[in-house]
Amino acid sequence: MKKLKAFTLSESLLALVVLALSAYIFLGMGQVAGKLENRWKNVDEKNWYLFLEQMDEEFRFSRNFQVLEDGRVLQYEYKAIEGQSGEFGLRYNENFQTITRFRVGSGGHMPSLVNVANFQFAKVGNQIKLNVQFIKGKSYTAYFTAGE
Repeated sequence: MKKLKAFTLSESLLALVVLALSAYIFLGMGQVAGKLENRWKNVDEKNWYLFLEQMDEEFRFSRNFQVLEDGRVLQYEYKAIEGQSGEFGLRYNENFQTITRFRVGSGGHMPSLVNVANFQFAKVGNQIKLNVQFIKGKSYTAYFTAGE
């Protein structure tokens, strides 16, 4: 009788395990890519939360808050820190289209939020209320303690 060359049962099982692991890895990579895509769909939300962190830090050392230009400008002063003090402001300016920016008393500017359709400050008691609407339609509201 002639011997036929064939795969053994253990070789077939090993090939099946390797194939299953490869499929599992590729499916997992697809799920991760889908999650990352969903996270980046709403960049405005991420910018909003980063902006809030920046505002918290900024307001921690500030005083004398004033809402100017029908709520479009929030002006405040830094408390004296190591001999530093000065006038600062957060401004939404239509001249710069859809960008909010920090303005330093000496004239420098730093962009803080982009893709903004509407930006409104209001002083409510000892709090600053901020309403922001992004171009894509999402709206957010935040309250900050105005301090002194």
